[in-house]
Amino acid sequence: MGLFTRNKEVVLQGRNIYRDKHNRYVYYKKSNHVGYVITPEKYSTFQMIGMRYILGVTAAALIYSFHVDVLIAALIGVVIIGALEFQLRFRLLPHLTQIPDFDVSDKPGVIENLADKADTGKLILLGVLYLVFAALFVLLAIENEYDEVVIWICCGAICIGAIYYAALHFLAARYRQKHPKVTKEKQIKLKIKK
Repeated sequence: MGLFTRNKEVVLQGRNIYRDKHNRYVYYKKSNHVGYVITPEKYSTFQMIGMRYILGVTAAALIYSFHVDVLIAALIGVVIIGALEFQLRFRLLPHLTQIPDFDVSDKPGVIENLADKADTGKLILLGVLYLVFAALFVLLAIENEYDEVVIWICCGAICIGAIYYAALHFLAARYRQKHPKVTKEKQIKLKIKK
């Protein structure tokens, strides 16, 4: 998931985030087939909550790197995930406008949304940064010579997540190159030529 600003326009992206016919961001909850309209003042809060698992695992790994007991570090990670999950389900979603039976079959996927909302250079840069982030966690684990399996699992999960997001951004950059957008300026020039 990513939050970009482009020409003062906020772009909210994620696996279950779509745009409706009114160009509003909608979070789709698969379990009840309901779409929740995300208001602009909730964008940053929703973005943070959308990354709850990454934040929890990252926090646990970083806390453990300060030589805190592995169970305490894991408990803190679980508490962070639980608190953000509670925030999403009981504080955020109930106060948003709901769209029953929200249809996502005709909505573009994550790669198309990424390609549509960011420049190719920015997509490649973000992909590289995700790979660097993954490499830093591997180096953190190697340098601190962790011997507990739980920490290696956490670092591995973070690396896999970062590599996944890097791949999404690289695929979106490739998609953008193969499907260039026709900007309004180009449309005007084409009309003039005709």
